[in-house]
Amino acid sequence: MNPQTLQELNLSSDFRYPGIQITSEIGETIATAMQRSLGRTGTRIEFPTEDVVRILKMHSHDEQTLVEFGNEYITVEHANAIDNRLDWYKRVVEDIARLALKTMGVQFIFEQRHTVSKTLAMLNNADSRPFLAEHVAKFRDEALSKFGQPLGGMGLRFFWPSVDNKGIPSQFDLKIESYLPDPKLIFLLAKGRFLCLPPIDANHLTEVTDAISKVDNVITQLAINFLGQFEV
Repeated sequence: MNPQTLQELNLSSDFRYPGIQITSEIGETIATAMQRSLGRTGTRIEFPTEDVVRILKMHSHDEQTLVEFGNEYITVEHANAIDNRLDWYKRVVEDIARLALKTMGVQFIFEQRHTVSKTLAMLNNADSRPFLAEHVAKFRDEALSKFGQPLGGMGLRFFWPSVDNKGIPSQFDLKIESYLPDPKLIFLLAKGRFLCLPPIDANHLTEVTDAISKVDNVITQLAINFLGQFEV
């Protein structure tokens, strides 16, 4: 498998912290800071309820970034990436965490979750479905025939808990599937959940970008190495 053919699709992050009250003043501060981070052009600010601030940034084509600030959470979603946006995304997410911890009055972040999804091209434009079914999963044609129809898609899912060298628990989830819009591609989705012990404060923002990198490595290292042993 050639990791150079990896193409990002979607990125998302979720942060949890002790509840705060988002006042109108904090809402305006969030809006100003996010316009500075994302750029004013194509950026829309919404206040769907009195304690939620939502920012939507439209990039070129269908690419967009959605950020939502609530009393106890922040969610970030970047969809339909047309370029490899991971480094840019990590900078934006770090800006958001800094904004929460230094401006919004959030004392600390006690949990973070991140998701990265990408596609990977098959060698010689081969079909990913028989590759995953016959070479990776080792299913026999006889076994698959029990479905009574050809496979429209094929996938595997892996899950494992982990503890890093600091004793901090985390969980990782990896999906490897044929990409339904184009079966010559493999769809890879990695999720990571990190309990922040000790909680993340304004002096430890690198833990945010480090966690995103760990989730990305599940695809760029683990998934690529796993699939590479089945190449034909």
